[in-house]
Amino acid sequence: MNKYLPIILLVSIIFVAGCIRQERPPTVTRYGVIIKSFMPELTRIYSGDSVTFTLVVENVGEADAKNVTAMLFGLGKDWSGDINTSKAKQNIGELSKAQPDRKIPGGTAQIQWDVTSPSNLPVDMTYTAKVRVEYNYDTTAVGVLRVYNDTYLKTLPVSEAERIKASSGIESFNVTSAPLSISLVGATTPFIYRTVNQNASVVIQIANIGEGAPYLSAPGDLNIKILKLTVNNANCTNSVEPVQRIPKSGTKSITCQFTLPRTEHFTTIPIEIKINYNYYVDASAGITVLKAD
Repeated sequence: MNKYLPIILLVSIIFVAGCIRQERPPTVTRYGVIIKSFMPELTRIYSGDSVTFTLVVENVGEADAKNVTAMLFGLGKDWSGDINTSKAKQNIGELSKAQPDRKIPGGTAQIQWDVTSPSNLPVDMTYTAKVRVEYNYDTTAVGVLRVYNDTYLKTLPVSEAERIKASSGIESFNVTSAPLSISLVGATTPFIYRTVNQNASVVIQIANIGEGAPYLSAPGDLNIKILKLTVNNANCTNSVEPVQRIPKSGTKSITCQFTLPRTEHFTTIPIEIKINYNYYVDASAGITVLKAD
């Protein structure tokens, strides 16, 4: 037996085991403005000491975030400094969108609050600091729908006509990465044109996929505004309310009716959707205050 064989086998086993243990880099899901970190500089301080809380945010979505603010709260009225005053809410302004195709990250910001813990505590206390980041955002979706003439399909071989009828009615559909997502239902097969002024419909679904919630007037109302909803460059023929309430989890369905364009054989029609909303995300961090000596 080759005296080097055990060594070769051992090296091979180590190499294979090393390959098995390798992990892929985590996938970053783009949900708008995210809280990358929120923490105090020290997690344990003495009663009456001051401490700095630092927040780092980043826009990882594909729209500019406007009117971005961050507010520190939750420590209690016995704390002083930047909390429980107008300094608790700080204006960040605008964070530019991420451009993943060009490998350009979105805008980032760092905010700090200097606070002082309650003095003369008789016992150790653990507090939870909270931060809320709010911003204004858009989600935009653009797509192309397929329309076939029924008479034309009847001129095709049966197998070809059946293949077309079973194909998707959506040629393309692209949605910007954002905390609210847009999808289409009701277009699983092509639209079939048969007569003039023929009506059709598509259902737009809006889902909250971020870690917070949307609103228009104040957090909790869960409202969003439809800025644009057109099919074939025309508004829906049915009435669609511009303000819609979105469930915090699940989806909101909106039906858009439209008139199929006349075509002799085959055509495509554009669909465009744009919604606007405010959005908030929260985070928390614990800190222990040791009793006074």
